[in-house]
Amino acid sequence: MAQAHVRRIDDNFQLLLYELELSPRFYRLLQTKKIFSSEQIKRVKAESTTSRRKARLLTLLRQQDPDVVGRFCDVLVDTDQRALERLLRDKQLQSKKHPVLFLSVDQDSHRLETGQRQNLKTKAKKLTGEIETGLEDENFLLERLVGGMLRTRAQALEEKLLQDKIRSKKKALEKNMLKEFQAKVQALEKELNDFREAQQVIYEEKENAIRERDLATTRILELEKALEEVVQERDFMRRERDVAVRAEWLATLEKTQMMRAREDGVTGGVALKETQGAPPGGIPKKRTQRIKMKPAFCPSTSADFKAQIESNNKAMMDCFKANDMQGLSELYAEDCKLLPPGMETLHGRQGVVKALSALWEEGARSLEMVTEELEQLGEDAAYERSAYTVKKADGSVMDVGKFVVIWKKIGGSWQLYIDVNNSNKA
Repeated sequence: MAQAHVRRIDDNFQLLLYELELSPRFYRLLQTKKIFSSEQIKRVKAESTTSRRKARLLTLLRQQDPDVVGRFCDVLVDTDQRALERLLRDKQLQSKKHPVLFLSVDQDSHRLETGQRQNLKTKAKKLTGEIETGLEDENFLLERLVGGMLRTRAQALEEKLLQDKIRSKKKALEKNMLKEFQAKVQALEKELNDFREAQQVIYEEKENAIRERDLATTRILELEKALEEVVQERDFMRRERDVAVRAEWLATLEKTQMMRAREDGVTGGVALKETQGAPPGGIPKKRTQRIKMKPAFCPSTSADFKAQIESNNKAMMDCFKANDMQGLSELYAEDCKLLPPGMETLHGRQGVVKALSALWEEGARSLEMVTEELEQLGEDAAYERSAYTVKKADGSVMDVGKFVVIWKKIGGSWQLYIDVNNSNKA
């Protein structure tokens, strides 16, 4: 048969499982009084829930001797669990005189039931003499039941308050998260609007640049057409000049021949008169006045023209490389006109300094020019069609394009009068 303390634990298992309080001090006292070993206590603590820990502890207690159960009751006294201690210890003292009673607490109604279902008449006779001693136990049980009910209600109320607190915190957290999400959405919308505005500005600038490029291209075409007309007019004037020079030369030659013929006739008549008794002195010969013609202009006679233009171009490249924009502007006429792409017409040498200084600030460090066509237009005008290459300090190409310029001879030196340039890049 099972020992008495085992039956007491089994009969009161539910009450012990519900009322037993586990604390660090409780565990230390169990180990100090050598009720359980440290390994057994570790196994108890390793359980996942409090109910499982209590069940494991009561199971281990069933396997101990009665004296160990007595020490366990002492631990209950030390931890202010006197109700459970009196339950186990009183039952231990009454095991020989009285039938065993145990308490079974239903978690719903906390009803007190008898542990053994004996005949009610026999039990009444045996319990007549135990009324006085049982009053104390009944008061104790009543106190425990009332305390358990209050504790249960307090726990339920605490759980409800905790749930309400969790619910309120959850709502506050959701509200904060919603606010943060709305703020992020607004920030993203603002960034998107800024991006769209910037994109629109870029599109407008691109359209303006394309429009200005088309205007510059049209202006260059008009200038090239005007230049072509000038060249045609120059050729026509050359032909007219040559015809006029030839006619003048023929007229002069004819006049000279006539004068010579007249002189020859006069000389013959004088000789005839002398032979007929003319005065010995004779008639003095009339001097023939030769008309000096002004030589017509011919480009081939200006041998130093191309050399001067090439020297000016080289000086321009050297000044740009040395960042001497003021010296470079001296190669232009004072009333020069610079027509850069995408910009208004710049007048004077200050406009040249402004345009080339801006190009230098963008990173340009060298300017290379290759003359493709150069021709003189009269004594004081010429035109040049060339290509240019702009490079950075590391030698990489920054821009490639072409230009048409009109040179003007001022004070014996050739100076740039009109400069029209256009980049090959789109």
